[in-house]
Amino acid sequence: MNIIDKEKICNKYQIPIKSKKILISGNGFYKNHITSIKVLENLLNKNLDACLVWIGGHKVDITKIKNSKVLKKIFKIPKVDKKELPAIYKICDVALVPSLYEGMGLVSLEAMRTGIPVVTSNTASIPEIVGKEGLTCDPTDDTQITKNIINLLTDKKFYQKKINDGFIRSKLFDYDKMHKNIINIYKEELLKKYQNQII
Repeated sequence: MNIIDKEKICNKYQIPIKSKKILISGNGFYKNHITSIKVLENLLNKNLDACLVWIGGHKVDITKIKNSKVLKKIFKIPKVDKKELPAIYKICDVALVPSLYEGMGLVSLEAMRTGIPVVTSNTASIPEIVGKEGLTCDPTDDTQITKNIINLLTDKKFYQKKINDGFIRSKLFDYDKMHKNIINIYKEELLKKYQNQII
C-alpha cells in the first residue's frame, strides 16, 4: 500500500485532519445515507470527533438536515479522477456502506484493498464480498453500526486486525487473474472447436 500525505489531501478537499473520517459513497436511495447521517449524529452525541467524507454523486440535499452540528460534519467531495480515489480512501478511518442492496459492493472491496476497515450491511451480495473480515449488521440498525464504528476506533489491536484481514480478503477478488481465467476458457473452447473441425 502506498503512503500518502494525509494532511495535503485533507487540505485539498477542506476536510479536518484531526477528525475521525468515515467514508460514504453514492447517492441512490438504496445507499441508505439516512442511516449514515444518523450514525454520524450518534457518534457526535457520544462526543466523538467524527465527520462523513462523501464521495460520488451528490443529488441528496443535505441542507435539509435540521441539526447544524451534523451538517457541519459532512464533507462532500466533488467528482474526481479515479486516480485520486485511493488517496481519498486512505485519509479515511472507516468505510461505512449501509446499503439496502448492492450488485457487488465495490466500495467495500476498494476500502479493504486500500487498508480501511469496513462497516457494512448483512444484505444482498455484500457479505459475499467482505466475508467475516468486514463488520456486518442490519443496514437500518444505526445503534449497532455506531457500536461497530466505536469498537474499531477505540481498540487499536482490533482496528489493525480488521485492516490486515480486509487486505487479505480483497486479494480474493483479483481482476487480472479473473480476466486471464476468462481468456483461458475461451482459448480452450476455441481449441476444442478447431480440433473437432480437423477430425
